[in-house]
Amino acid sequence: MSPEQTIRIGDITFDVLSPRLMAQFWAAALRYEVQEVTEEFASVIDPTGRSPRCCFQKVEAPKIGKNRVHLDLYASDMDAEVTRLIALRAQSLGHREDEGVIWTVMLDIEGNEFCVQPPPYPSPEIEPPNRVK
Repeated sequence: MSPEQTIRIGDITFDVLSPRLMAQFWAAALRYEVQEVTEEFASVIDPTGRSPRCCFQKVEAPKIGKNRVHLDLYASDMDAEVTRLIALRAQSLGHREDEGVIWTVMLDIEGNEFCVQPPPYPSPEIEPPNRVK
């Protein structure tokens, strides 16, 4: 691959029971906009264009067990964001701490795990060092 060629995450896709409800939840949670909704598929986009699109595709079987992949959401005010997400019907599974890092484990409206934590760098608006563009 030449230095001019790049690769990046374009979409993050979730298998869900209700694409419409999940798109509404994640649009509100991430402050995204709903882009597309059908019975089988929905997507939400970052209005700034900086973050990947999230897609929700319908499956018939409910989630069983722990996610193999989950989102870590960086929040400058973790407690305020956790409270806001709970108001959107997310559930908190409590705070965790490891080697000085504190985060909150949460479930979305279909039981998918995600975490809310302070950014590992000074501000969520500042890109971390060595980030691939």
